[in-house]
Amino acid sequence: MNGLAPLPDDVYLEPKWVLEAVAQNGHMPNRADLDSSSIIAESQKYHPSDNYIFVPGGVKATLLSNTRLTPDDHWQDVRFLELSTAQCEYYPGDVLTIYPKNFPDDVASILVLMDWTDYADDVLKFSPNVTLSSSSPGPAPLSQEHSALTLRKLLTDHLDITSIPRRSFFAAIAHFTNDEVQKERLIEFTNPELVDELYDYTTRPRRSILEVLQEFHTVKIPFKYITSIIPFMRGRQFSIASGGALKRDAVGRPRVQLLVALVKYRTVLKKMRQGLCTRYISYLRPGTRITVSFSKSGLKVDYKRPAIMIGPGTGVAPLRSMLHEKAAMHENPAQALPKQLLFYGGRNRKADYFFESEWTSLSEQGNLDVITAFSRDGVGGIHAGRTGNNH
Repeated sequence: MNGLAPLPDDVYLEPKWVLEAVAQNGHMPNRADLDSSSIIAESQKYHPSDNYIFVPGGVKATLLSNTRLTPDDHWQDVRFLELSTAQCEYYPGDVLTIYPKNFPDDVASILVLMDWTDYADDVLKFSPNVTLSSSSPGPAPLSQEHSALTLRKLLTDHLDITSIPRRSFFAAIAHFTNDEVQKERLIEFTNPELVDELYDYTTRPRRSILEVLQEFHTVKIPFKYITSIIPFMRGRQFSIASGGALKRDAVGRPRVQLLVALVKYRTVLKKMRQGLCTRYISYLRPGTRITVSFSKSGLKVDYKRPAIMIGPGTGVAPLRSMLHEKAAMHENPAQALPKQLLFYGGRNRKADYFFESEWTSLSEQGNLDVITAFSRDGVGGIHAGRTGNNH
């Protein structure tokens, strides 16, 4: 356009919203102004704090149990989770989203790296960037919360500092270092012609944003830009494994049950990695308060017709929900359940056969046949078995 020049490469394109400290009672807050919740949060050195995350549409939940189903020496850690919620209106195929948190040691690391420790617990707010045009900036990056927003809370509850960075991340942080060697290296990762090099540095070893900032230690990001540079965390979805009578506990309180395989592996650098939600779930203890949300699947189940189901491993979770939902709808002894056939697969019967006693119980009622196949059992590596009545 006439009169407009291209923006130079060394100029940072500022976001429409920035963070700024909130003045209280005519002065800027300092550490003497901290409330007890901030002090408690600072003392939580080893595990996430026990407070709900503000999420639009979120539901408060309390963990009832977190049980490992696979043997301790098994290669995979599979958990059976039970949660008490204020909502039990869900159906087979629906999913529960868990909103994880970052761990205090990771949050403390990035606060130190960025020189943010002196004001980590100051109250902040989102403000339109006054350096841009006066046009509407649109909605703020984060909905206004009921509690005070601080850098520590933002990094703990909302920003995904352990995610794998994208090319745009390197382009942004290159503006915030005065070290020419590191700046040049960061800019190289933004070159589309060097996409393989970016992949080898980030995706193959699963290198996180926090690890990149630890390596490029001269980068100092102004905290006001942080939400435009580090992505927001997303909740992790899990198929609901409960249905029918399992939707409530022994005293009638609503509950949800999940079957979750934790993600833990070694990278090409022989470094142990865990998924963000995996690490969070593996820590959770009974009584912990968390934030969840429910999502409909759109699955249409005809409870009056026979069904053939295939559910290897943790994939059996929604099928368990459907089987118990069907059982609850046919509690009248005079009304027989339709026949159902479940194909179940895994590596080892001893380690991977989840809910075996439940399948046996349903089979004894004549309502379910289960055909199993365990690849590491039996002659030739395949062992097939059958539970229930023959048709």
